[in-house]
Amino acid sequence: MSILRSAISGSVLAISSIYDILFPLRLTVKTSYRYEVWRKDLCGSDLISDVPTFGRRRCRKWAILAFLLFSSVGCDRIEHKGHSQSRTRISQGLSPDKIYNEEVAFRYETRMLYNSRKFNELEKRANDLRTTKAKFGNGTWKLVEFYDSLGCRDDEPESMWRLHEQIHQDWEKAMPHSVTARIAHADFLYDYAFHARGYGFANTVTREGWRLFGQRLTQAKNILDDVRHWEPQCPMWWKVYMAVAAGQGWSRSDYENLFTEAKAFEPQWWSYDVARAHYLLPRWYGRPGDWEYVTDEETKRAGGLGMEIYARVVSVFRSYYKNIFQESSASWPKTREGFEVMRKRYPESLEILSAYCQLACIAGDRPQAKKLFGELGDSVMQYIWGSKDNFLKYRAWADGAPSPSDTVQETHDSRFVTLTADAEISRPTGKTKLRKGSRFPLTTVSGNNVTVHYFDGRDYSIPASSTDLAK
Repeated sequence: MSILRSAISGSVLAISSIYDILFPLRLTVKTSYRYEVWRKDLCGSDLISDVPTFGRRRCRKWAILAFLLFSSVGCDRIEHKGHSQSRTRISQGLSPDKIYNEEVAFRYETRMLYNSRKFNELEKRANDLRTTKAKFGNGTWKLVEFYDSLGCRDDEPESMWRLHEQIHQDWEKAMPHSVTARIAHADFLYDYAFHARGYGFANTVTREGWRLFGQRLTQAKNILDDVRHWEPQCPMWWKVYMAVAAGQGWSRSDYENLFTEAKAFEPQWWSYDVARAHYLLPRWYGRPGDWEYVTDEETKRAGGLGMEIYARVVSVFRSYYKNIFQESSASWPKTREGFEVMRKRYPESLEILSAYCQLACIAGDRPQAKKLFGELGDSVMQYIWGSKDNFLKYRAWADGAPSPSDTVQETHDSRFVTLTADAEISRPTGKTKLRKGSRFPLTTVSGNNVTVHYFDGRDYSIPASSTDLAK
């Protein structure tokens, strides 16, 4: 029976992973869409904050995985009631960025090892990545992609989350001295904590949701504490610990000590800088100007990435503001300098070029934007621009047309809408109910409808009457 259960579990996860790998979300220089929610601090008061778990993954939509998946032995024959992925639903083409496609393939391969419980191969892959400090051609650490590919989608049913929990437990039993297994489990528990809590306002969270939220964050912290001195040490240990610390509401001094320790271990792991900047947003634990100041100071670290750090953080944070250079203390000259450094280090990354071009538009630097559009040609990375129409409007502005600001918003800006009533959207996997009290980034307003940016990286239209924009 145990063999049968294992086979069924693997089949269920293989089906689940089709969507997980095609449409995950994550944190890197890619536009990181984090969603504001209300949470309670340790004293019980309400404060507005971002949920870090959303920012840890990025939208992947490319059909390369459709080919990989359905050409795999047996994958096209797998069926599971209520959770099958039809091939006809996969319609996106390849990304114009070959590096992006390489990352998607890597995530798929890693996820298949996890789904199949090939723990020895997972261990070998993780150890190799730690030893070589391997990166993709856009500066993304492959070890980050390794762990992120194991995640569970937020909209999965509770039974799927329990199945993931069982796989992590099986991994730990099979390899009781594996630091990789423990970090992956703690990372999962962090996501599982927010799955229990939900992503709405504090007054929408149930008592049980708060209990499980705290319990699972504590479990994640305990696992990380247990393996603190295990070998080999892994930079992801600090990345996950910083996420847990933010979720638990650590003091700034304690959080800074953790950050300092992390950067001493790996000064070029730029996810630490994004996490600290996020912690220092005014909506979290910082004050206006805090994240901009510490990011600028970090560029001076010996052995670090220099001005690349500044560009990385600003690139992620551009999604929090309508215009990051007007609404924060972020510097366009410093951002531009950082992107020039990245262009030299990662010359083949269309993604970096696209983010650089968009920020030039936001900064109102028409000459630079025109130059970068010239390099982009007709290559459109839609998850950065929001749509090809946005891309064309900004390009027209760079060529001398009036500012697009009156007709198109900056891609996924920081304006949010809150649902005042339940709403429903039609996703590739079926209809999804959006609950009253949920908060989403606002993309556009058109007549009686608004378009919001959902967790799968796509935009969906909902009635304006179901949001706080209704008059």
